[in-house]
Amino acid sequence: MNNLIFVFFYSVLHFSGFTIFTKFLKSSKIELQEKSKLYSNFYPLISLFFIGNLNLILNFFSPLKKVAIFVVAFFLFLAVYGLIISFKNKYIKDSFINLFLFPFLISFSSYGIKFHYDSGAYHLNYQNWIYENKISLGVANLNPFYSYGSLQEYIFSNLSYFNLNLLFFFVELTFFTVFFVWIFQYINDKNNDFLQRSALFIAIFLFLDNFGYMGGANGSIQIQMVGKTDTAVAIIWVLISMLIINDLLKKNSNQNQFFLILTLGLFAFQLKSNAAPLIFLILFYVFKFRKTFSFVNFQNIMLLILLNLFLVKNFLVSGCVLYPLSFTCFKKVSWLNFDHIYESSYITLRDNRRLQFGENFIQSLVDLLNHSYNTQIYTNFLLSLILIFIFKKIFYKTKNRNTQLKITYLIFILINFILFFFTVPAFRNGYGLFLSSVILFTIDELELKKKLGFLFNKYTYLLLTLFTIILFPRFFMYSEAKNNNFSYVDFEIGIAKYEKINEGFTVPIGNNQCWYKENCLLKTKYNNNILIEEKLGYTIISSSK
Repeated sequence: MNNLIFVFFYSVLHFSGFTIFTKFLKSSKIELQEKSKLYSNFYPLISLFFIGNLNLILNFFSPLKKVAIFVVAFFLFLAVYGLIISFKNKYIKDSFINLFLFPFLISFSSYGIKFHYDSGAYHLNYQNWIYENKISLGVANLNPFYSYGSLQEYIFSNLSYFNLNLLFFFVELTFFTVFFVWIFQYINDKNNDFLQRSALFIAIFLFLDNFGYMGGANGSIQIQMVGKTDTAVAIIWVLISMLIINDLLKKNSNQNQFFLILTLGLFAFQLKSNAAPLIFLILFYVFKFRKTFSFVNFQNIMLLILLNLFLVKNFLVSGCVLYPLSFTCFKKVSWLNFDHIYESSYITLRDNRRLQFGENFIQSLVDLLNHSYNTQIYTNFLLSLILIFIFKKIFYKTKNRNTQLKITYLIFILINFILFFFTVPAFRNGYGLFLSSVILFTIDELELKKKLGFLFNKYTYLLLTLFTIILFPRFFMYSEAKNNNFSYVDFEIGIAKYEKINEGFTVPIGNNQCWYKENCLLKTKYNNNILIEEKLGYTIISSSK
């Protein structure tokens, strides 16, 4: 039953995204049909992007619980309208794999899933706060990790209306489904050599994730516990990289492609700020096509407004435009407790064993490799790249070298690896970087060797994609589905005990997980005193030692 519910959920996002994207661009019928072929994979992400940003805007004026049902009804209307238009114009023929089979198979991972620790620590409680209150200045004084304020919180908060935790996970599964549909579509596309090769090599990298040193895991995207955005950002990162490199190789792009890339880039940044280095690749793309694009138009202005609203939200929540970068904090605003913010960012950097310059470099490298599963993952990552290189040498010959573009993209990858290892090198933060490294092998123009070309056909590609998807959910998830007779199964929030402190606040006992507890705070030595005041109908929260 979970599978069928997700198929419905995904279809709603697909058709509402279809309506938004096509009507927003005001396409003619001929253009619409062509764009449906090119961009249909992205419709669910377009829906999530607009749901999140609509809720963000509404939260400036209202608690989300007062508008949740209207937002849901609006997107259901868009989905029904999109479905009618799609049937009328025959845009959904041959959609069994895209809209049913892949979502159905991937959603087996919903059995046995549970919340990530950080969901209880700050994600769910922040979602509850914006659900119950309009935007509050300085709410990060209750928990410094509210400063992250991902757009995902605004998507999830809207779904809180239904009291079904499974819907949160379905948002995350949407990114996986979009990605696999994209891979399958282009792995069979004989009309676009670069996208076909990239899809194939990425599918091989995903498949190799299941094998290797200590059982596998090569840094590829994987199903995370509910609440984290790392995989979603990684998928957008790879898709943007493929779209940009493809246009650069063709030496051709258009305004709609530009808008799509900017939208996806903004979405990734709003989900998690570590997507910001994508700006280097996007700026290179903009420079190359600066004479092709119109920069001042309604669509781009709208994206700029959404970006600025997101940054304003960050400032109002924490006093910092871009947490945890201290130079973006405004120390003179009353709701900024800089020590409170600084402590949390220090803990994040310390606990993830980043590399350090100077005399401590060697020791920091040893600490990094010995931390968590890093040695296993980095070993398998290198082994996977070696195997893909060997695969390329055996089955392909190089027709034309695109050296300049390959060097440019290599520099982009290396810069990001340096940023990754010297900031917060938790391997989940590098999913997109690891996977997009595979694209380096596909930038040259390649041709299958004739003697071995018969091995590559639509059936081979379908089997490779299906095997990768089937192996994606863990085996215990299939067991959970079978044990529950494939019926509807939700998962629950954690249980915690709380202690009341002064001024009507509570703190969790034994850990820092508040879950959905109202007025629960993460206690630090810098927020012993909480001051709450009302001005012009808005709550202002400040704190001190």
